[in-house]
Amino acid sequence: MFRAQAGLMAVVFTSRASERVVITFWEDADCVDALGASASYEATVKEIEAAGFLRGAQSVEAFALDGMFTRH
Repeated sequence: MFRAQAGLMAVVFTSRASERVVITFWEDADCVDALGASASYEATVKEIEAAGFLRGAQSVEAFALDGMFTRH
């Protein structure tokens, strides 16, 4: 699902104890905003929730990485 999103540069899945983290890297903030409106993203989240995979509070944080992924 992530690979189908415009502007995705990388995705990393990781964990610590009972926590699971998904870290994504995007070309720009517009691409991040578009993810929130993506039907495939919304459907994937609903499937994960229905399967009981997500427990407890969920959160999303966004950070700007200045100059880290400059294209030449």
